Amino acid sequence: MSPITKLPIMADLDMPTGHSSRYCLDEPLTLNAYKKCCSLSGGDYLFKDEDDQVFVKSVGKANIRQDTTLFDANGEEAVKLAVKMKTLEWAITGSTPSGEQVFTVKLGGKRRRDSNITTEFTNMKTGQTKMLEYETWKCRGDRKLFLDGEVVASVHKDHWYSKKRQVDIAANMDYTLVMATIIFYDIVMDQWLPAAF
Repeated sequence: MSPITKLPIMADLDMPTGHSSRYCLDEPLTLNAYKKCCSLSGGDYLFKDEDDQVFVKSVGKANIRQDTTLFDANGEEAVKLAVKMKTLEWAITGSTPSGEQVFTVKLGGKRRRDSNITTEFTNMKTGQTKMLEYETWKCRGDRKLFLDGEVVASVHKDHWYSKKRQVDIAANMDYTLVMATIIFYDIVMDQWLPAAF
């Protein structure tokens, strides 16, 4: 994959932001992500660091019959993603290993193809409910994830059918929220257009 020539200006988060400080690093993070299309579950994702070591992985294809589990760099369960689907409404809930629901990822509107994706969570440091917004209207190239109007992550791909992505995450941003948002986007888009990831 060709590296991004110019990264977007990332938010300067002065404290860990997310559902757990355990998943917030004090420096920017760059990962290479790809979907394992030939896995038995058909929906596993790998997020590797710049040394090509697995940083985070998901196991299981999230749908109404099966959950996806995100494992951290130590191989420990970080969050479990469960799909919730009603008529024209899609969402994924993220829960800790103890079963506590800590965030929800959902479409920003009724029309799947046009709606941005939002991730709602309670910031563990301030107790405030926050909303991430993932711009999904771009067909290719770079997409950005916003918090309070500032970029906290970006996703880059070389071309439309590429299965690999470069994911850049701002310092102090909870990377499990970013990954859950990316995975949810792929799940929704797979319903009408393969190779959306």
